Amino acid sequence: MLTEAITMMDAAHIVGLTTNVFRHLVYEKRLIPAPQTKCGRRYYYTAEEMEKVKKAVKVVVPHTDEELTSMHNAAKITGISAMSFSRFVKTKVLPAPQTKHLNRYYYDAEEMEKLKDVAKSMSNALGKGLISIHKATQIVAVKPTTFSNWLAEGLIPTPKIKYRCRYYYNAEEMENVKEAVKLITYKGFTSRMQAAKLTGIQEHTFRRLVEKGVIPAPKIKSIYANRYYYTPEEMVEVIKVVRCHKDNLISMSAAARMIGYSPGYFNNLVHKFKIFPPPKRTLGESERTRYYYTADQIEDIKKIYKESMESGIWSPQTIGTKT
Repeated sequence: MLTEAITMMDAAHIVGLTTNVFRHLVYEKRLIPAPQTKCGRRYYYTAEEMEKVKKAVKVVVPHTDEELTSMHNAAKITGISAMSFSRFVKTKVLPAPQTKHLNRYYYDAEEMEKLKDVAKSMSNALGKGLISIHKATQIVAVKPTTFSNWLAEGLIPTPKIKYRCRYYYNAEEMENVKEAVKLITYKGFTSRMQAAKLTGIQEHTFRRLVEKGVIPAPKIKSIYANRYYYTPEEMVEVIKVVRCHKDNLISMSAAARMIGYSPGYFNNLVHKFKIFPPPKRTLGESERTRYYYTADQIEDIKKIYKESMESGIWSPQTIGTKT
């Protein structure tokens, strides 16, 4: 076992090169010595070999980090993402690197100063109250797809300031957007989707209970969008109804878990073998009527389960033979 083993990835970080460039210089250009010490199936550098690597890198890459800057490092320095930086260079928004070294292009000191000035002018322009559409969706807490639909329908004002082939809002336009969103979404009111999250019910289940009349439907309609919302007073009633629904009614799957059975096995014990009584309580009337157990029925099921297991009348091993 090596006491001082350095992988190629660690060696690349030590000499300040990316892993791909380091491997290219080692195996293709053969300008940097390859690791010679084998441990297992991999090769590693020892401390002595690492010193030779550092000397080779100084000869191969004579420029220091202050003199040459890669596009990846330039993106980090200017505070721009790598993808955006590459796109700005291709569209000639930012100057491209001109210094070529080892089949790659780098920025020298003078080019980096020009690059910083251009990037600074871009950040200053974007910092003078200009807000992108993506940032606007975060400010008003609306999903990007919903925001785009409202823009297409003309429910909210469109951005008019064009900068670098994109449109932005200024401070005044953003205030108009906020007012429009308030009229559409009714800030302070609760949509059915938000009500479902607050009460801990899945959205499709919440909608079904509203259609059955178990949960009261919202009555406040938005002026611009065809949506209904709950008032704070209505939400109090909704929460009360949901609590009663959760406390008093128990589904078959929940009843199965109470006695340690899977829902499918419990369903066979109820409907096929008639061991347990079926649920009788329903919630409203619809094509997909669901039945629930009350608290009293759950107590009866627990008693039947306990008595049957103690008397040995049936067991999970013999229940399949019951007729």
